[in-house]
Amino acid sequence: MVHILVVEDDDGIRQIIVDVLEMASYTVAETTNGAEALAIVGSFKPDLIISDVNMPVMDGFELLLHLRTDSKTRSIPCIFLTAKVEKQDYRYGMSIGADDYLTKPFTAPELLSAVQARLQRFKNIRSEIDTQVANLQLLQQMDQELSERLEPEWLITMIFDWVLRQSDAAAAYLVLREHEHAIPKVRYLYGKTDDLPFQVGDMWQGDEALLDVLTQGEVALIEQSQNDNPDNAKSLLAVPIIFGEAPMGMIVLESERGNGIDEDLGTLLVQFANRASVALQHAQLFEQLRKQQEVEHNLRLLFRKFVSKDVATAIEQNTIVPGGTSAKVAILFCDIRDFTAYSENHDAQEVVDMLNTYIPIVVEAAHMHGGNVNKFGGDSVMIVFGVPNPVQNPAYQALLTALQIKRALPELNTRLFNERDFELVVGIGISTGNVIAGTIGSDDRQEYTVIGDAVNLAARIESLNKQYTEHTIFITDDTYQDLDRHKSEFTTVALGHVEIRGKAESVRIWAVDNHIHALM
Repeated sequence: MVHILVVEDDDGIRQIIVDVLEMASYTVAETTNGAEALAIVGSFKPDLIISDVNMPVMDGFELLLHLRTDSKTRSIPCIFLTAKVEKQDYRYGMSIGADDYLTKPFTAPELLSAVQARLQRFKNIRSEIDTQVANLQLLQQMDQELSERLEPEWLITMIFDWVLRQSDAAAAYLVLREHEHAIPKVRYLYGKTDDLPFQVGDMWQGDEALLDVLTQGEVALIEQSQNDNPDNAKSLLAVPIIFGEAPMGMIVLESERGNGIDEDLGTLLVQFANRASVALQHAQLFEQLRKQQEVEHNLRLLFRKFVSKDVATAIEQNTIVPGGTSAKVAILFCDIRDFTAYSENHDAQEVVDMLNTYIPIVVEAAHMHGGNVNKFGGDSVMIVFGVPNPVQNPAYQALLTALQIKRALPELNTRLFNERDFELVVGIGISTGNVIAGTIGSDDRQEYTVIGDAVNLAARIESLNKQYTEHTIFITDDTYQDLDRHKSEFTTVALGHVEIRGKAESVRIWAVDNHIHALM
C-alpha cells in the first residue's frame, strides 16, 4: 500500500484531499501543520507528502527544509498544494526540494495525476538506485573474489551468467590473443553457442566489424540485418579487454534480434571486462611463477645431484665464506681394489652400471653419519666430516661410515658377481686435521672442497691396502686419538710408523678390522 501524508490547516480542503486519495486506494494520514507532520512522519513512513504552504506553528517551507536535512526523510517526494501563486514562492519551493507545485483551487484529476507522476518518478529513481546498488555489490563481490582466487574461469562464468540474465543476449564469448599482433582465439563460450561458427580454441571467425574493438579498444554496439529483413536481424555488443595499454581481447554479447541489447549495458560490461583483465593477468602471472618455481625446483634437484645436500643448502643460504674457513675435520678416501684391471676386462657400460650400484651404498653410509660426499674420481670417493655442517666427533663418524661400507660389500658382491670373475673389495683411508674449507676455481666454475695436509694424507694411507692386503681400513694416529672414549668399540691393529709417499717423516698408522658393538 502507498502511504500519503496530507498536511493542511483548512479542514474542508484537507477532507477533500483525503477523500480523493482514499477513493484511489491510497492509505492516508492527515495533520494540520508542519510540526505535527514531523511528529508522525517517522512512524507513518509516507511514500509521498502533500502539504499546504501557509499554516500555523510551522509552514510548508519550514517542513520541507526539516525533511530535506534529515537523512531518513530527505528522499520523500513532496508536493506543495497552495494558494501562494507568486513566482518567487514557486521558485523558492522548488529550490528547497519540492517535487511539484499545485495551486488552489484544484480538481481531483489534477491532484491524482500529480500524485501518480511523483510516485512513478520516485519508483523509477528507486529502481535505478536498487540496480546500481546491485551492480555495485556484484562488482564488490568480484573484487573480493579476485583478491582470494586465481580462477579466471570462475569470473568469466559469473560475468556471462549475469549479462545473459540481464539482457536479451543469447550467447556470450571471450576472444583473446597472446600478443598484440597474434590472431585472436576463442577462449570461453557461454549460452546458446551451437549456431556460432567457432568453438573454444578456434581462431576467431566472427563479425569483421568487431575487429575495431581489438584495434581501437572502444566499445562497439552493432545492429545487423540481412536483406533488410527484421527476422534475420541480430545485435552484437563488444567491449575490449585491456592488458596494459593494448587491447588483448574482447567480451562479446550476441542477441538473435535487432535492438536486443541495451547500450547502457556496455558501461557495466566495461567494468566486468576490467576485472576479467585483472583475473586473466593474475592467472597468467601465477602460471609464469608456477613454471618458474618448477624450473627452479628441477634445477635445485639437479644441482643437489652434482653437489652434496649440505653443500647445496650452504650455497643456497649463502653461508659459505669467501676465501674459506678453517675447521678440524675427518677425511675419508674410499677406492676399489684392482679397479683398473676390472675396467680393462669389462665393457664400459658394465663398469658404469657397477659403479652406479656401488656408489649409492657409499653415499648412503656417508649421509647416515653426517658426512659430506665431496667428490668422485672414477671408483674413488672423498667424504668430509665436519664441514660445511659440523658433526660430533668427526673421526668416530668417519670410521662408522667406513665399517658400514665394508659390511655392505658381501651382499653387493653376491648381487653383482655371484662368485664370478671379480670381487668388490675397497681400501679406505681416514685422517683428521685442520683444513681450509671453501670454494676454489674461476669465475666460470667454482667447486666446494677442503684443502690441507689431512686431505693428502687420507689419500696416501688409503693406498696402503696394496701393502697390507689383510686389512682394508687404515686410520692415522691422530684419528685414533680423536676416537677418545670410542676406541674400545673397535678391533684395531697398530701398524707402527709407516713411510708415506710425499711425507718427510713416517706416520703412525692403525688398521681397523671391525666394530665390536656392531658384531654383538
